Amino acid sequence: MTMKLHRYILITALLVLLEAVAAPSAVSKEDGEDGIREQLSAIKGADMTIYSLYCNEDDYSKKMRCAGIFLSGLDSAAANTALAVMNTELADWYENEKFLFSKAIQYREQSLRIYTALDCLDKIADTKYCLARLYYKKGLYHNALKYIYDALDDYTALGDKVGRAECYNIMGILYHICKDYEKSKACFSKYAENASELNDSLRMVLALSNSAAFEHAMSDSVKSETLIAESLELCRNLKDTARLCTVLQNLIGISVAQGKYEEAEQYFSRIRPLLNNIELKANYNLSRGNLYRLKGQYDSAAVLIEKAITYYEQGEFDRKRMQCYLLLENVYSMSGDTDKAYKALRNYYGIENSADRNDVFLELFRAQNDIILQHDRENLLRQQNKWRTLTLTAIFIVLVTALVIYIYYYRKSEQIKKNERELRSKTEMLELKKMQNYQMEQMAKNIVDKLKKLCSGIKEQAVRNRIQDICNELSSTKDEKQWKELSQYIPEFNSDFYNALIKDFPNLTINERRLCSLLNMNLTTKEISEITRQSPKSINMARTRLRGKLGLTDSGISIHEFLAKYN
Repeated sequence: MTMKLHRYILITALLVLLEAVAAPSAVSKEDGEDGIREQLSAIKGADMTIYSLYCNEDDYSKKMRCAGIFLSGLDSAAANTALAVMNTELADWYENEKFLFSKAIQYREQSLRIYTALDCLDKIADTKYCLARLYYKKGLYHNALKYIYDALDDYTALGDKVGRAECYNIMGILYHICKDYEKSKACFSKYAENASELNDSLRMVLALSNSAAFEHAMSDSVKSETLIAESLELCRNLKDTARLCTVLQNLIGISVAQGKYEEAEQYFSRIRPLLNNIELKANYNLSRGNLYRLKGQYDSAAVLIEKAITYYEQGEFDRKRMQCYLLLENVYSMSGDTDKAYKALRNYYGIENSADRNDVFLELFRAQNDIILQHDRENLLRQQNKWRTLTLTAIFIVLVTALVIYIYYYRKSEQIKKNERELRSKTEMLELKKMQNYQMEQMAKNIVDKLKKLCSGIKEQAVRNRIQDICNELSSTKDEKQWKELSQYIPEFNSDFYNALIKDFPNLTINERRLCSLLNMNLTTKEISEITRQSPKSINMARTRLRGKLGLTDSGISIHEFLAKYN
């Protein structure tokens, strides 16, 4: 059922809109009314009173009814140009005014019989073309294809390029319906070539429209939109409402298929004033109903599709009505009204019943059961999807929360480790300096002791006093300057210099950062060596590696100059 629905929607959106809008040429009456009367009066069963009513009636509908009555009483074997003209007029009236295609076919077949008997080759070709168009509208595609090929051969023999072009147009449509897309594209291309050779702007419009619809069906939306825009512009310049109506319907079909509903509504507004017959009005309501169906506005969709059915019921649009009922079944099923859905499906198969289907009632039963089961399945699936969505959402939130917590604690842990490394480095430097100060303190103490011993052996009081002053000075100044000197050589890891440097060079190791701090104090390699208890060679190697990390390897800038900009 779903496949049928998609198939019918495709036909609505594209193929129905590709119909040729005019026959290749018109059929006219023979010269002289008196000569015609004389010819007709000689035919068995001719009622000339009815014929006079036909000739004098101003109301075209009444005129056609008179023509029908007159022809019904004639000898069916009669072959006269005037009779062919009357049959052609009746066929045109039933096709384009009453939309009764079976009656139109009946009169076209009579015209063909007469023109064949009279050997009127151009009229034979025109009538075959018109019969192909009528059989296409009836959905009898095998008959349509037969007549269109015959018409093409006749037009080719006559050298009629206009007729050939129109044949290629219908052939393209027929092959498209039968899913022979390669032949369809070839026929549309030939139609466009013929229109170009004829320099016929009107046919170029239809050629562009056909190509746009074909490219859309082949899923080339960009190319189809370009072609539609070109045909629309050409229609605007030509002020041809019939072609403009066809192009706008193609635009509607493509816009709806692409989900551009607001754009489709704009085209609906433009096409509405152009609707001048029941077929166009019915197609308008059907297309708009399908748009509302796709938008989920099922009540509005049902109203419009029902309205389309009332128009289609005025003519022979069985397939269109079937399409409407199939769409209605889908609309009512989606809105949960299974009774109306079943009724629409029953009407659908009621039309199809003329095809002697033996499995209609069984399929109706299955369809009704499928509607109910489908509704229950959809409710269950909707509920399952709801819980599945909630579960997945909860899992997602938990995972995201866990990830955020992990990232937070990971960064916090890394920061703690970094602080510990810096503290450890600072502690190591402090211990080193303490050791140096201790050694200096011991050295000063030894010197004081030696001076005191020396002082005890000196007899001159002045010298003894001077030595004692030196000893006192050594003892008092070492404690005062000890921490001041110690802090001078310990890098400040929270200083602006240190933070700015780490921001630009976060990959520096703890030892490299410490070396930068010591170099920034303008300490020499020897001084740094004494503080860090490393050899001068090791300090120089460390400086070389540091230049590389700071990007100074091939530069003439010294490390001291480079670090100065961070102060």
